[in-house]
Amino acid sequence: MSADTLHIHDEATRKRIGQYFTKKEIASLMVDVADMPINAVSIDPMCGTGNMLSALIEKGYDTENIYGIDIDSKAVDICNLRNGLKNIICGDAFYCKSYNNKLVYGVDFVITNPPYIRYQNINSDSPIGINLPDANKIRKELLKTVGLFKHLTKADKETLIHLIKTYSGLSDIAVPAWLLCAALLREGGKMAIVVPDTWLNRDYAVSIQYLLLKWFDIEYILEDVSRSWFIDAQVKTIVLIAKRRKSISSLRFIEKKSYKHVKICSSLQPELESINVRKSNIEIEFDRIWRQQAGFKDGYYDIRDEYLSNMKSNVLANLEKLKGIEGDKDKTDSNVSHVQLLPSDMKRVLLNEELELNLASLEEGGIHVGQGLRTGANKFFYLKLEQEGGEFEYLRTSSYFNEKIIKVPKIYSSRVLQKQSDLPGVFLINSSQVYGRVLYIQKAITSRDFNISANDTQQYYQTLDGEIEEYIIQAENLLIEGQKAIPELSAVKPNARFVKDNNKLIQRFWYMLPRYTSRHIPDFCVARINDGEPKFYMLAERAIVVDANFSTIWIDDQTKKYAYLAILNSLWVKAYLGCISTVMGGGALKVEASHIKKVLIPKFDEDMFIKLSHLGEKLISVNDENKSKALLNKIDQIILQYILKKMDVEKEYLNLYELVKSQINERKKK
Repeated sequence: MSADTLHIHDEATRKRIGQYFTKKEIASLMVDVADMPINAVSIDPMCGTGNMLSALIEKGYDTENIYGIDIDSKAVDICNLRNGLKNIICGDAFYCKSYNNKLVYGVDFVITNPPYIRYQNINSDSPIGINLPDANKIRKELLKTVGLFKHLTKADKETLIHLIKTYSGLSDIAVPAWLLCAALLREGGKMAIVVPDTWLNRDYAVSIQYLLLKWFDIEYILEDVSRSWFIDAQVKTIVLIAKRRKSISSLRFIEKKSYKHVKICSSLQPELESINVRKSNIEIEFDRIWRQQAGFKDGYYDIRDEYLSNMKSNVLANLEKLKGIEGDKDKTDSNVSHVQLLPSDMKRVLLNEELELNLASLEEGGIHVGQGLRTGANKFFYLKLEQEGGEFEYLRTSSYFNEKIIKVPKIYSSRVLQKQSDLPGVFLINSSQVYGRVLYIQKAITSRDFNISANDTQQYYQTLDGEIEEYIIQAENLLIEGQKAIPELSAVKPNARFVKDNNKLIQRFWYMLPRYTSRHIPDFCVARINDGEPKFYMLAERAIVVDANFSTIWIDDQTKKYAYLAILNSLWVKAYLGCISTVMGGGALKVEASHIKKVLIPKFDEDMFIKLSHLGEKLISVNDENKSKALLNKIDQIILQYILKKMDVEKEYLNLYELVKSQINERKKK
């Protein structure tokens, strides 16, 4: 097995610690495109088995100036064996003691592929003895390390410290890793970094985008269109090459700056054969790097100039998330027009010039977005309706409980939409079509819990009896998921707590889900994972619980419910989400709440709402694909006429249709 595909841990462990090694061809390409002097002081702060460092050595970089750090001692041993370098450290890259007296003065070149560890896993114990830091420790140690670096100015340190203190707790490890890489660089240095492409779309990426705009000139973004770089990770990745410069005082200075966006396919894909016959100097240079050195013989690439205005607009629109960064220097430049926030592909197919479009955010329209219910233990909380009987329902348990049927009072369960397979063919979901049930016990406890509770708690609750109490007791003795009892699961344990009610502390128990909010019982839902176009469904009433497999939407003005059903299923919204949502392994489109919140829709007048409401109401009543398409076509025409302020929108409609079609076709080839 070659070193670049070497697996030193099993698949589950690699996923847990985010260990996906970079192919040697990609490492070589990164070194070539960055084009740094061979005497540059270079570091991979999360070097793994040393593929990046091997690429530096093969390109003739001075081995005395090559450094590596990794937390996995097995990976470090392999790295040392392969490369014979003196400057490889087994340690935590966020920890200040991992940096010697030379490194504290900064480096010229950072080249790395940080581990892809989701925030939910950062806090878990390592299964293999690697001392992974938790999220709080990463933040704490990174602050100390930044304070250690002597090449950073006082102002630079203040910016970094602010960003480190305020980046979202929902961030995966790529965010602090990126901040670390930026902190390591001296002015004039470059970083070449592999990251998930979600940094372009996630809310928590705003701190990274801000730092890039203030400190760096982005030179290249290399996009893995065919998802062939990290097949086992099933995450789309990009490589960013950026040069460190002096910090600018205001983001207004980057308005006309651009970078080269390179889409790379590892196999024949005709839609990327769009390189001009007369190539620019940079394309000729990329040909040399790509064909002669990167090792891809059958691949295709496409180079486009992309401007930073979209990134700037996104940062300015989310400046409040940075919590007062650098006072009000950038706030004076934060009056962003909605058209600036449109995805570049939509601008390209719709607009020949910067029109003053009458757009609004969903929030401005009274539309709120979230995610459905997470129980933490679906095996216990989710059941299936078998038979109704007056005040009771007969519910089938999961296979963990031998699919036993238990008798449950209706007051202790709610209808729940759990999976895509539960969805109807039409756009409307009625309660009568929903057979899933979720246990929702709020005002009763087991007789055992009642007997050991304080008086205030006893006065607050009734007692459960019969089969539902037996079911709860059985669950307490069932070991699942690594031999843990259900009440001890990390997402279930917090249910057991004390809450205040009328100045009394009332105990709640593990089998009591938190009280529903609007995101759990919404007006609309859309599957988070979509094979084709995302389809939004309307819930007939706010009494159906929606699972976290769906993103959820609820609105302030219920009289506009049908109009919003029409808008959400329009070509406009589909194209928008196709541009900004995350493409998964296998070509599925992941539509998160954070993506939907970014969608801009027309700011309609009452007349337009009436027209769309009429069409939306018709949409829920048809169960014929051709009739649905005809209605959706009318909806699309009305929306585009309103956006573009003209009646003949056939050309723009076809352009938008082709964009959505090409998005789906490109995903299916992954």
